Amino acid sequence: MREIKKYVGLIRLSQQLGLSPAWLKAEANAGRIPHLMVGRRRLFHLEQVEEILLQRARSADSTKGLDLGVALPSKAPRVGLNG
Repeated sequence: MREIKKYVGLIRLSQQLGLSPAWLKAEANAGRIPHLMVGRRRLFHLEQVEEILLQRARSADSTKGLDLGVALPSKAPRVGLNG
């Protein structure tokens, strides 16, 4: 039996993953997320994109984190009291 692959559009992918459409589109344009173009519509294989993002998260340096377009909080400088 043939496997039926689930392809979704950019907005649906964004909703499923909780990531911004702009970030996903930029990643696709840069070739970091595979996609198909059907006319002017961009389609993504949901499970394939999820796996790629998981691999990137696993391989990311723990101090840098995965660049999902969200800044990680930095340590606040310590402020001492003079007196």
